[in-house]
Amino acid sequence: MKKYCDYCANELLKNGRCPDKECVHNLLVDIYNDIEELQAKEAEEAGQDVADDVTVEKGA
Repeated sequence: MKKYCDYCANELLKNGRCPDKECVHNLLVDIYNDIEELQAKEAEEAGQDVADDVTVEKGA
């Protein structure tokens, strides 16, 4: 199934980007990718912080 750009109606490339390099669609794709990378990094860092955290059970 072909997908088309919501902004300029060009057929999207296989990687989900618009062939028009100046199209706002590509900017949004980049922003969403950056957000996903930041969320993954934050989750990884939070996981490391939790793993390094020392907790004492009640009654121990």
